[in-house]
Amino acid sequence: MVAGIRTPQEITEKARKEAGSDKPSMERAMPGAFKELTRIYGVLERHYETCRPRVHGRAGQAVDVADPLGKRTAKPRSDRGRACE
Repeated sequence: MVAGIRTPQEITEKARKEAGSDKPSMERAMPGAFKELTRIYGVLERHYETCRPRVHGRAGQAVDVADPLGKRTAKPRSDRGRACE
């Protein structure tokens, strides 16, 4: 049996430099996979953009969470034709 202890490597070169790691980042070691990953990130961000909650409030006060259309429930939105999951 192996302990399974490992140190994950950073995805971007910027993160690698900030962490002070001497191991290659995914961006440098696997440029094709990195490009595909960043493309998929973009697709998901655009698709779920309207699902992100907006937080309203100030430090020390109650917080009100609402989606961009002002709804405060998890019901599917009929204006998009599908639920945000």
